[in-house]
Amino acid sequence: MTKLSSLIAIVLVAAACGNATESRGEPRLIKVDKAGKERKPQGGGSGSVSTVSDLPPLDLSSMKLWNFSAEWHASEWNNDLGAFPWKYDHVTQQADGDVSFVLDQAGAPQLQAVNGTPAHTDGTWEVDVTLPTMTSGVIVAPLWLYNQKTRDEVDFEFIGTKGLQVTVHGYPGGKHRQFPVQVFWGQDMSGQRMRLGIAVDQQRERISMIVDGEVVHRFTKQEMGFFPTSAMRPLMEMWAVDPTDGNLVNWAGPWNGTGGNALRMTVHGYRYSQ
Repeated sequence: MTKLSSLIAIVLVAAACGNATESRGEPRLIKVDKAGKERKPQGGGSGSVSTVSDLPPLDLSSMKLWNFSAEWHASEWNNDLGAFPWKYDHVTQQADGDVSFVLDQAGAPQLQAVNGTPAHTDGTWEVDVTLPTMTSGVIVAPLWLYNQKTRDEVDFEFIGTKGLQVTVHGYPGGKHRQFPVQVFWGQDMSGQRMRLGIAVDQQRERISMIVDGEVVHRFTKQEMGFFPTSAMRPLMEMWAVDPTDGNLVNWAGPWNGTGGNALRMTVHGYRYSQ
């Protein structure tokens, strides 16, 4: 599914979710055991991402509201498909360098790379993240890539209490195409710390989705029938689905609130490398 995030001026972006008019791929289910090991690797092999947590902290030193020349910007506008708007003050950096993403009744957190961060066609994007308590109706996307002009998109999304979905979106010939794959399905990922990586090689037409150093799926143009062709930038976010949107509720489950307790995702580190 493709979810649209309403941004302003030159920073219009979209994230993975969906609406009734879009074409939909049938998700592929990869069985994993309770320890999180993959039983049937898709694409095989281990990735270039180390399991050692040595990623540098996010550099938010230049981040200010409406400063799109900085490397990063926390969103402060409506989320058309969410129960709450994006709130700038829901993304905060702690003294130790960790970045907290807080979802509560007042708003949702979204952090996007903007003009000060170069977009790339190839390379590896990585995050070291601790997930929040996973609840019905919540989408946790610690790392996804996007190009606002072509709408090329690659997603890591934890879907409510259902598990992890990795997806590639494209618009060949102006028509939306997507290829979703479900991993760690049926497992409670609450509070787990993991290292996620997206390794893109457009020349070889393959994208490796990496969890703790293991490729959980490798997308190829041959497999999907389409492939991203443009430079992308990373985003990180967490949001609750609009409870009146039947498609989103069917995808992520009904949003029943936080029970008075805010949900918190923590990003310990981030890196892009060629």
